[in-house]
Order: sequence, then structure tokens, then C-alpha cells
Amino acid sequence: MESINYYHIMQDDEGKSEQEAFDIIAYKSRDNGRTPVQWDGSAFAGFSTQEPWIGVGNNYEWLNAANEVDDPASVFSFFKRLIALRKTEAIIQGGDIRFVESPAPQVIAYERTLGDERILVQCNFSADEQPAIATDGGEVLVSNYDEPAGDVLRPWEGTALIWR
Repeated sequence: MESINYYHIMQDDEGKSEQEAFDIIAYKSRDNGRTPVQWDGSAFAGFSTQEPWIGVGNNYEWLNAANEVDDPASVFSFFKRLIALRKTEAIIQGGDIRFVESPAPQVIAYERTLGDERILVQCNFSADEQPAIATDGGEVLVSNYDEPAGDVLRPWEGTALIWR
């Protein structure tokens, strides 16, 4: 409703054309990311038995929750690993946290400490390789790549190393 109201305000009060108002809404609105959950590859992605008011993504036949469950490389499986770590690692549950100066603006890094343990988390939020923080001997706790590259973070790489 907010987008529809703002669309009319831009035309009526600000003199924007229909196309200008639509372009602004399309750029700023979160509606683009609010498509129905793609549960499976069936009609309407298993979200409904009738056509939803916002269309289902074009990729629902292969990108859906049912396909993610048994895929060890899926986002679903990665989140399961993260949840399991949170349940088993006291340092994640209650360690002190501090942000670490990162070697590039596209990299966010922080560490957690608890007693003699330390975790360093580094995440590259770009499609390009970025320099990594030196990790001298930490054990890979979790990564979205099979093996961390070491001195660089690959595109969209997130890695947590632990020292015990």
C-alpha cells in the first residue's frame, strides 16, 4: 500500500510521469524481493493452489526449498551447519565480539573471544577477490567454499576460523 500511495503522490503532488514514478518505486520498493516462497517445482511453486497476487519467480522449478533440503552445497544446508555450530560452540553463544579493521571496504571482519578461544569471521561482500586478514594457523570452523584461499577472499566468500 505504501508503494501505491507514494506512486500517486509522486504523480499528483510532485508532477512525475507514470513512468518516472514507476521507475522510482521499482528502485526503492522492497516488493521486488517479496515474491512467494518457492516451496517446490509444482504449479505456483507450491505456495498456493491459485495464482498469487505477486508472481512466482521464473526459476521456481529448480530453485526451491524441496531441492535445497538434500543438497549438501545448498544455502539450506549451510544454514543448518551454522545453526549446529551456534548450538555447540560456547564462543558463538556468548563470546565477546569486536569488529576488526578490514583490508578492503567490501570486507566485513570481526572476532569473538571466550577464554583462550578466538574466532575470526571474514566476509567478502563483492563479486571480486579481496585481500584477507592474515590467519596464521587457525582451524576452519565454517566456510562457504570447500577450502579458504588464505591470503584472499574469493567473490562472496565468508569464512570463520577458530584458535583453541
